[in-house]
Amino acid sequence: MLGTRIITASLLLGAAAFAAEPDYFPLHPGNQWVYRCTGNCGDELPVLEIARDRSFNGTWYALLKGFHGRETWLRQDSDGVLWALDPDSGLETRWYSFFAPVGEPFDTGADPCSRSASVVTREFDYRGPAGRFDDVLQLRYGESACADAGANEEYFLPWTGIVRRVETTIAGPRTYDLIYSRTGGVTVIAEPHLSFGLHIDRSLYDADFMPPVDPSRSVPVMTARIALTNATDQPVSLVWPSGQRYDLEIRNERGEVVWRWSDGKAFPAVFGEEKFGPGERNHTILVPLAGRDMKTLPPGRYTVTAWLTTEPVVYKASVGFEVRHVF
Repeated sequence: MLGTRIITASLLLGAAAFAAEPDYFPLHPGNQWVYRCTGNCGDELPVLEIARDRSFNGTWYALLKGFHGRETWLRQDSDGVLWALDPDSGLETRWYSFFAPVGEPFDTGADPCSRSASVVTREFDYRGPAGRFDDVLQLRYGESACADAGANEEYFLPWTGIVRRVETTIAGPRTYDLIYSRTGGVTVIAEPHLSFGLHIDRSLYDADFMPPVDPSRSVPVMTARIALTNATDQPVSLVWPSGQRYDLEIRNERGEVVWRWSDGKAFPAVFGEEKFGPGERNHTILVPLAGRDMKTLPPGRYTVTAWLTTEPVVYKASVGFEVRHVF
Protein backbone atom coordinates (compact mmCIF):
# COMPACT_ATOMS: atom_id res chain seq x y z
CA MET A 1 0.00 0.00 0.00
CA LEU A 2 1.37 3.43 -0.92
CA GLY A 3 0.47 6.75 0.66
CA THR A 4 -2.81 5.51 2.10
CA ARG A 5 -5.21 7.45 4.26
CA ILE A 6 -5.93 4.48 6.51
CA ILE A 7 -6.97 5.53 10.00
CA THR A 8 -6.22 2.15 11.56
CA ALA A 9 -3.63 0.67 9.27
CA SER A 10 -2.50 -1.77 11.97
CA LEU A 11 -5.84 -3.55 11.66
CA LEU A 12 -5.19 -4.36 8.02
CA LEU A 13 -1.68 -5.47 8.78
CA GLY A 14 -2.93 -7.63 11.61
CA ALA A 15 -5.54 -9.20 9.36
CA ALA A 16 -2.88 -9.93 6.78
CA ALA A 17 -0.78 -11.70 9.35
CA PHE A 18 -3.55 -14.05 10.45
CA ALA A 19 -5.50 -14.65 7.23
CA ALA A 20 -4.27 -17.17 4.68
CA GLU A 21 -6.05 -15.23 1.94
CA PRO A 22 -7.33 -11.66 1.95
CA ASP A 23 -11.00 -11.01 2.60
CA TYR A 24 -12.21 -8.78 -0.22
CA PHE A 25 -15.78 -8.37 1.07
CA PRO A 26 -16.11 -8.40 4.89
CA LEU A 27 -19.64 -9.46 5.87
CA HIS A 28 -19.76 -8.51 9.56
CA PRO A 29 -23.06 -6.88 10.64
CA GLY A 30 -22.60 -3.14 11.06
CA ASN A 31 -20.02 -2.81 8.28
CA GLN A 32 -20.68 0.25 6.16
CA TRP A 33 -19.26 1.86 3.03
CA VAL A 34 -19.94 5.39 1.73
CA TYR A 35 -19.17 6.41 -1.87
CA ARG A 36 -18.73 9.59 -3.87
CA CYS A 37 -20.29 9.49 -7.31
CA THR A 38 -19.00 11.15 -10.47
CA GLY A 39 -20.81 11.24 -13.80
CA ASN A 40 -24.58 10.75 -14.03
CA CYS A 41 -25.41 10.87 -10.32
CA GLY A 42 -28.25 11.87 -8.03
CA ASP A 43 -27.98 14.19 -5.06
CA GLU A 44 -27.41 11.47 -2.43
CA LEU A 45 -24.21 9.57 -1.75
CA PRO A 46 -24.69 5.78 -1.95
CA VAL A 47 -24.24 3.91 1.34
CA LEU A 48 -23.71 0.14 1.48
CA GLU A 49 -24.33 -1.69 4.74
CA ILE A 50 -24.34 -5.15 6.27
CA ALA A 51 -27.66 -4.74 8.07
CA ARG A 52 -27.86 -8.02 10.01
CA ASP A 53 -27.12 -11.72 9.84
CA ARG A 54 -29.27 -14.83 9.94
CA SER A 55 -29.05 -18.59 9.63
CA PHE A 56 -30.92 -20.34 6.82
CA ASN A 57 -31.05 -24.12 7.24
CA GLY A 58 -27.97 -24.03 9.44
CA THR A 59 -25.91 -21.81 7.10
CA TRP A 60 -24.93 -18.27 8.10
CA TYR A 61 -25.71 -15.33 5.78
CA ALA A 62 -25.38 -11.56 6.02
CA LEU A 63 -27.87 -9.10 4.54
CA LEU A 64 -26.21 -6.55 2.25
CA LYS A 65 -28.03 -3.34 1.44
CA GLY A 66 -26.19 -2.58 -1.76
CA PHE A 67 -26.08 -0.22 -4.70
CA HIS A 68 -29.45 1.05 -5.96
CA GLY A 69 -31.20 -0.21 -2.82
CA ARG A 70 -30.75 -3.88 -3.68
CA GLU A 71 -30.89 -6.22 -0.65
CA THR A 72 -29.18 -9.61 -0.82
CA TRP A 73 -28.33 -12.40 1.61
CA LEU A 74 -24.64 -13.29 1.15
CA ARG A 75 -22.10 -15.78 2.44
CA GLN A 76 -18.48 -16.40 1.54
CA ASP A 77 -16.99 -19.90 1.42
CA SER A 78 -13.45 -21.03 2.19
CA ASP A 79 -12.48 -20.77 -1.49
CA GLY A 80 -13.22 -17.05 -1.59
CA VAL A 81 -16.49 -17.45 -3.49
CA LEU A 82 -19.27 -15.05 -2.50
CA TRP A 83 -22.72 -16.65 -2.80
CA ALA A 84 -26.13 -14.93 -2.89
CA LEU A 85 -29.16 -16.74 -1.48
CA ASP A 86 -32.75 -16.63 -2.71
CA PRO A 87 -34.57 -17.29 0.60
CA ASP A 88 -37.77 -18.37 -1.18
CA SER A 89 -36.22 -21.09 -3.35
CA GLY A 90 -33.19 -21.83 -1.19
CA LEU A 91 -30.98 -21.62 -4.28
CA GLU A 92 -27.64 -19.85 -4.35
CA THR A 93 -26.06 -17.77 -7.12
CA ARG A 94 -22.36 -17.05 -7.43
CA TRP A 95 -21.53 -13.37 -7.12
CA TYR A 96 -17.73 -13.26 -6.99
CA SER A 97 -14.85 -15.73 -7.29
CA PHE A 98 -12.10 -13.65 -5.76
CA PHE A 99 -9.41 -16.30 -6.23
CA ALA A 100 -10.32 -17.40 -9.74
CA PRO A 101 -7.34 -17.49 -12.13
CA VAL A 102 -6.61 -14.12 -13.68
CA GLY A 103 -8.45 -13.72 -16.98
CA GLU A 104 -10.65 -16.81 -16.56
CA PRO A 105 -14.37 -15.87 -16.75
CA PHE A 106 -16.85 -17.10 -14.13
CA ASP A 107 -20.63 -16.90 -13.95
CA THR A 108 -21.95 -14.10 -11.76
CA GLY A 109 -25.26 -12.76 -10.53
CA ALA A 110 -23.79 -9.67 -8.86
CA ASP A 111 -25.05 -7.42 -11.64
CA PRO A 112 -28.42 -8.14 -13.29
CA CYS A 113 -27.15 -7.01 -16.71
CA SER A 114 -23.83 -8.89 -16.83
CA ARG A 115 -23.73 -12.65 -16.40
CA SER A 116 -19.95 -13.16 -16.45
CA ALA A 117 -16.89 -11.53 -14.92
CA SER A 118 -13.16 -12.14 -14.59
CA VAL A 119 -10.29 -11.02 -12.40
CA VAL A 120 -7.99 -8.68 -14.33
CA THR A 121 -5.32 -8.31 -11.64
CA ARG A 122 -4.89 -8.41 -7.86
CA GLU A 123 -2.19 -5.74 -7.94
CA PHE A 124 -4.04 -2.76 -9.37
CA ASP A 125 -2.56 0.61 -8.36
CA TYR A 126 -5.68 2.43 -7.21
CA ARG A 127 -5.80 6.16 -6.49
CA GLY A 128 -8.97 7.72 -5.12
CA PRO A 129 -10.44 10.02 -2.45
CA ALA A 130 -9.52 7.64 0.40
CA GLY A 131 -5.90 7.21 -0.69
CA ARG A 132 -3.61 5.14 -2.85
CA PHE A 133 -3.42 1.34 -2.66
CA ASP A 134 -1.27 -0.98 -4.78
CA ASP A 135 -2.89 -4.33 -3.93
CA VAL A 136 -6.42 -3.81 -5.26
CA LEU A 137 -8.28 -6.60 -7.08
CA GLN A 138 -9.69 -5.39 -10.41
CA LEU A 139 -12.81 -7.22 -11.62
CA ARG A 140 -14.19 -6.72 -15.14
CA TYR A 141 -17.69 -7.72 -16.23
CA GLY A 142 -18.55 -9.29 -19.57
CA GLU A 143 -20.81 -7.86 -22.23
CA SER A 144 -23.99 -6.35 -20.82
CA ALA A 145 -27.37 -7.81 -21.77
CA CYS A 146 -29.05 -4.49 -21.01
CA ALA A 147 -29.11 -1.54 -23.38
CA ASP A 148 -26.90 1.24 -22.02
CA ALA A 149 -26.89 -0.19 -18.49
CA GLY A 150 -24.89 -2.45 -16.23
CA ALA A 151 -21.66 -2.69 -14.27
CA ASN A 152 -18.35 -2.46 -16.13
CA GLU A 153 -15.71 -2.88 -13.42
CA GLU A 154 -15.34 -3.19 -9.66
CA TYR A 155 -12.23 -2.77 -7.54
CA PHE A 156 -11.75 -4.49 -4.14
CA LEU A 157 -9.30 -3.58 -1.39
CA PRO A 158 -8.31 -6.50 0.89
CA TRP A 159 -10.13 -6.52 4.26
CA THR A 160 -12.13 -3.46 3.21
CA GLY A 161 -14.44 -4.12 0.24
CA ILE A 162 -15.35 -2.26 -2.94
CA VAL A 163 -13.29 0.92 -3.38
CA ARG A 164 -14.51 1.71 -6.90
CA ARG A 165 -17.42 0.67 -9.12
CA VAL A 166 -17.84 1.79 -12.73
CA GLU A 167 -21.27 1.58 -14.40
CA THR A 168 -22.88 2.38 -17.72
CA THR A 169 -26.17 4.29 -17.69
CA ILE A 170 -28.36 5.64 -20.46
CA ALA A 171 -27.16 9.14 -19.56
CA GLY A 172 -23.48 8.20 -19.58
CA PRO A 173 -20.87 6.55 -17.35
CA ARG A 174 -21.05 6.63 -13.56
CA THR A 175 -18.21 5.94 -11.11
CA TYR A 176 -18.43 5.34 -7.37
CA ASP A 177 -15.31 5.86 -5.23
CA LEU A 178 -15.05 4.95 -1.56
CA ILE A 179 -14.75 7.92 0.80
CA TYR A 180 -15.47 6.15 4.11
CA SER A 181 -15.63 2.61 5.41
CA ARG A 182 -16.34 1.18 8.82
CA THR A 183 -15.61 -2.53 9.12
CA GLY A 184 -15.30 -4.66 12.23
CA GLY A 185 -16.59 -1.83 14.41
CA VAL A 186 -13.74 0.59 13.64
CA THR A 187 -13.08 3.23 11.01
CA VAL A 188 -10.65 1.74 8.53
CA ILE A 189 -10.64 4.28 5.74
CA ALA A 190 -11.78 7.87 5.40
CA GLU A 191 -11.11 10.60 2.89
CA PRO A 192 -9.55 13.87 4.14
CA HIS A 193 -12.02 15.43 6.57
CA LEU A 194 -12.54 17.71 9.56
CA SER A 195 -14.85 16.38 12.27
CA PHE A 196 -15.84 16.75 15.91
CA GLY A 197 -17.52 14.02 17.91
CA LEU A 198 -18.73 12.90 21.32
CA HIS A 199 -18.48 9.20 22.12
CA ILE A 200 -19.95 7.49 25.20
CA ASP A 201 -19.44 3.90 26.26
CA ARG A 202 -23.11 2.85 26.61
CA SER A 203 -26.64 3.83 25.67
CA LEU A 204 -28.14 2.44 28.91
CA TYR A 205 -26.66 2.83 32.41
CA ASP A 206 -27.95 0.73 35.30
CA ALA A 207 -27.96 2.13 38.81
CA ASP A 208 -27.62 -0.78 41.25
CA PHE A 209 -30.09 -0.49 44.13
CA MET A 210 -30.09 -4.17 45.01
CA PRO A 211 -30.04 -4.43 48.84
CA PRO A 212 -27.93 -3.87 50.71
CA VAL A 213 -27.54 -0.59 48.80
CA ASP A 214 -23.90 0.45 48.41
CA PRO A 215 -23.71 4.18 47.53
CA SER A 216 -20.41 3.61 45.75
CA ARG A 217 -22.08 1.12 43.40
CA SER A 218 -25.43 2.84 42.91
CA VAL A 219 -23.99 5.71 40.85
CA PRO A 220 -23.05 4.48 37.36
CA VAL A 221 -20.11 6.13 35.67
CA MET A 222 -20.02 7.15 32.01
CA THR A 223 -16.83 7.29 30.00
CA ALA A 224 -17.11 10.17 27.55
CA ARG A 225 -14.56 10.92 24.84
CA ILE A 226 -14.44 14.25 23.02
CA ALA A 227 -12.56 14.09 19.73
CA LEU A 228 -11.49 16.76 17.25
CA THR A 229 -10.06 15.26 14.06
CA ASN A 230 -8.34 17.23 11.33
CA ALA A 231 -7.43 14.80 8.58
CA THR A 232 -6.92 17.53 6.00
CA ASP A 233 -3.64 19.08 4.91
CA GLN A 234 -4.63 22.51 6.26
CA PRO A 235 -4.56 23.47 9.98
CA VAL A 236 -7.58 25.08 11.64
CA SER A 237 -7.40 28.07 13.95
CA LEU A 238 -8.54 27.59 17.57
CA VAL A 239 -9.05 30.69 19.72
CA TRP A 240 -9.31 30.14 23.49
CA PRO A 241 -10.68 32.96 25.70
CA SER A 242 -9.33 31.23 28.83
CA GLY A 243 -7.33 28.22 29.94
CA GLN A 244 -10.39 26.00 29.66
CA ARG A 245 -10.36 23.79 26.55
CA TYR A 246 -13.65 21.86 26.70
CA ASP A 247 -16.83 21.33 28.68
CA LEU A 248 -19.60 18.77 29.03
CA GLU A 249 -23.08 18.86 30.49
CA ILE A 250 -26.05 16.54 31.02
CA ARG A 251 -29.68 17.64 30.63
CA ASN A 252 -32.83 15.79 31.59
CA GLU A 253 -35.97 15.42 29.48
CA ARG A 254 -37.18 18.86 30.63
CA GLY A 255 -34.00 20.45 29.31
CA GLU A 256 -32.62 21.18 32.79
CA VAL A 257 -28.87 20.95 33.37
CA VAL A 258 -28.30 18.27 36.02
CA TRP A 259 -24.48 18.02 35.76
CA ARG A 260 -21.72 20.11 34.23
CA TRP A 261 -18.06 19.16 34.17
CA SER A 262 -16.75 22.70 34.71
CA ASP A 263 -18.88 23.43 37.81
CA GLY A 264 -16.62 24.20 40.75
CA LYS A 265 -13.46 24.31 38.61
CA ALA A 266 -11.21 27.32 38.14
CA PHE A 267 -9.35 28.08 34.90
CA PRO A 268 -6.59 30.61 34.27
CA ALA A 269 -7.77 33.78 32.54
CA VAL A 270 -5.25 33.37 29.76
CA PHE A 271 -6.13 34.09 26.13
CA GLY A 272 -4.70 31.58 23.66
CA GLU A 273 -4.63 30.88 19.93
CA GLU A 274 -3.26 27.86 18.08
CA LYS A 275 -3.16 26.18 14.71
CA PHE A 276 -4.29 22.57 14.93
CA GLY A 277 -3.77 19.73 12.48
CA PRO A 278 -3.30 17.51 10.75
CA GLY A 279 -3.98 15.20 13.68
CA GLU A 280 -6.53 14.15 16.29
CA ARG A 281 -7.05 15.48 19.79
CA ASN A 282 -8.98 13.50 22.43
CA HIS A 283 -10.27 14.46 25.85
CA THR A 284 -11.71 11.73 28.09
CA ILE A 285 -13.98 12.42 31.05
CA LEU A 286 -15.35 10.02 33.67
CA VAL A 287 -18.87 11.27 34.35
CA PRO A 288 -20.66 10.15 37.53
CA LEU A 289 -24.34 9.97 36.64
CA ALA A 290 -25.44 11.90 39.69
CA GLY A 291 -26.94 15.32 40.20
CA ARG A 292 -25.45 18.30 42.01
CA ASP A 293 -26.70 16.71 45.23
CA MET A 294 -24.45 13.69 44.44
CA LYS A 295 -27.49 11.40 44.34
CA THR A 296 -27.96 8.99 41.43
CA LEU A 297 -29.87 10.54 38.54
CA PRO A 298 -33.55 9.51 38.44
CA PRO A 299 -34.48 6.93 35.82
CA GLY A 300 -35.24 8.39 32.42
CA ARG A 301 -33.80 9.77 29.21
CA TYR A 302 -30.93 12.26 29.19
CA THR A 303 -28.79 14.15 26.70
CA VAL A 304 -25.07 14.66 27.13
CA THR A 305 -23.50 17.52 25.20
CA ALA A 306 -19.81 18.36 24.84
CA TRP A 307 -18.06 21.25 23.16
CA LEU A 308 -14.69 22.91 22.76
CA THR A 309 -14.66 26.24 24.58
CA THR A 310 -13.36 28.21 21.63
CA GLU A 311 -14.48 31.72 20.77
CA PRO A 312 -16.92 31.36 19.11
CA VAL A 313 -18.10 27.84 19.99
CA VAL A 314 -18.10 25.96 16.68
CA TYR A 315 -17.31 22.40 17.75
CA LYS A 316 -20.26 20.86 19.63
CA ALA A 317 -21.96 17.45 19.72
CA SER A 318 -24.75 15.68 21.64
CA VAL A 319 -25.71 12.06 22.38
CA GLY A 320 -28.76 10.61 24.11
CA PHE A 321 -28.70 7.91 26.79
CA GLU A 322 -30.90 6.35 29.46
CA VAL A 323 -30.55 5.74 33.20
CA ARG A 324 -32.33 2.73 34.72
CA HIS A 325 -32.67 1.80 38.41
CA VAL A 326 -32.30 -1.89 39.20
CA PHE A 327 -33.85 -3.20 42.45
